[in-house]
Amino acid sequence: MMRHLNLPLIILLNILTALAFLEGMLRVVEPVPLTGYQYQPCIFAYDDQLGYRFKAGAIGRTVRFHEINNVVKINDIGFHDLDRKAVLETTDAYPRPIRILAFGDSFTAGVEVPVEDGWTQKLERELMARRMPHAATRSIEVINLGLGGTGTDIHLKLMKEWVHKLKPDLVVLAFFFNDVGDNWRKTIHYSCYKDFVLGFQFDHQVAGLKETIDQKYPSTFLTQIYRSLYTVQALNFYLHFAPNINVEWAKPVVAKDIPIGIDKLFAQMHEVVKKVGAEFVVIPVPPRQETPPLPESFNVARQPAADARVALLDVRPEIQNLLSEYDLRPSDMYWQHDGHFNRQGHDIFARATANKLWPRIRILLNAENSAH
Repeated sequence: MMRHLNLPLIILLNILTALAFLEGMLRVVEPVPLTGYQYQPCIFAYDDQLGYRFKAGAIGRTVRFHEINNVVKINDIGFHDLDRKAVLETTDAYPRPIRILAFGDSFTAGVEVPVEDGWTQKLERELMARRMPHAATRSIEVINLGLGGTGTDIHLKLMKEWVHKLKPDLVVLAFFFNDVGDNWRKTIHYSCYKDFVLGFQFDHQVAGLKETIDQKYPSTFLTQIYRSLYTVQALNFYLHFAPNINVEWAKPVVAKDIPIGIDKLFAQMHEVVKKVGAEFVVIPVPPRQETPPLPESFNVARQPAADARVALLDVRPEIQNLLSEYDLRPSDMYWQHDGHFNRQGHDIFARATANKLWPRIRILLNAENSAH
């Protein structure tokens, strides 16, 4: 009798042992996309002009499969950067730091890595290390004003908002080739619902997105189990009972009636920056090499920059030299399952950018020395 009663228990133990073994194997191998998931924290606030912006003081964790797991901390003025409210209050302080503003999309926002590992902070440290023989008392600061998922039209709006407030010496636009496509669509808004980020262009689309989430993913418990266990993730790959990414988009995406060309946007940016006596430069961000190859950001920006008569700095030769120096491949700059810079990529891009900007920074430092 006891033997028959133990049989179900033995079967259950065998099943649990097999599942535990499978879980262990999946954790060792980490096959993508069979296992792993993507999670976008809702760190956004609705904005009439921009569509959305980062919510000041927001904290959330961004996850991309098994390689990105970063706690994102938005600063006190709404960017992935050091706190900057004090900077707003001391724009006329002496000795005034050389101030660089960095605008751009997700490559500049850099939420996949901690603030200190993003290219803007690495650029600041690199320039500070070089300044010592020239001006020991004057500091250099690089302020990150990047906003992921945005195009050049939004970057212009951000410049209009922040350039006159922060009174920079130099403004850098980190241009990525797909910023052109982002510029052609009508404004995208983000909002939060349950554990999801909703992407939409018109307010009437929100109700439909919420209904879709309620119908497709009614169980938050299953979603949490899915995020914890690799075996459940593998099962979900076929059954789709939990979302692989917690972003729901309204479709189709609607284009603008009359989009503004990149050359005209560059020209307007130049005028905004010139009003405060600063210099404006465009630095194209190289994309990850893929098959078929993606457009080179430099090639996309070259003619518009020439037409707008703005400085276009090609960092690719410097990047290639640095890769050769450290015995790295171009692919080593990017995540394996995400097209953005990894920590190494941020470092290489920052050093290459520092090489390009240093002649301009040295002139500013020498001018300050001459004045005193």
